[in-house]
Amino acid sequence: MDQNQHITQQLSATPQFHELEQIFDSMSEGIGQIDRRGRVIRINKAALHFSKGIIHVGMTLLGGCKLLKTRTEDGVLVRSIKQLPTYQVFETGQTVRDLVYLMTTPYTHKQRYVSCAAAPICDETGRVVSAVLHLTDITSQKEAEKQIEDFTVL
Repeated sequence: MDQNQHITQQLSATPQFHELEQIFDSMSEGIGQIDRRGRVIRINKAALHFSKGIIHVGMTLLGGCKLLKTRTEDGVLVRSIKQLPTYQVFETGQTVRDLVYLMTTPYTHKQRYVSCAAAPICDETGRVVSAVLHLTDITSQKEAEKQIEDFTVL
């Protein structure tokens, strides 16, 4: 049993666990928990919907990003775990904010801009055992910025 499973097992025995699970699933922002191997160990309903079910528990975050043809804000295709906010959390132990990615949903080819943040989850010794990933759809904001940019160029 790894550290994350141990923590989950301990928490699930508490009465607050089910309340926390309901809060987690009711959030409108996409939230996931990623282990040190880069695997998704928990994901809320909003994140499942956001990724059209492509990113799910048990898969690697990098694998999901590849399926979603994820690019960094400057257009570079995400091909390495080092390009993900969770990698930075595991390397530095610090929270990472405001990383913007462009995701393309397979089949529909719909593109969405996503602002990502990640924060460490530590064990009782302070060791980072997993990371929480926060996803916010900022497509409308990016489209408005583009319209303003196009208008001011005229």
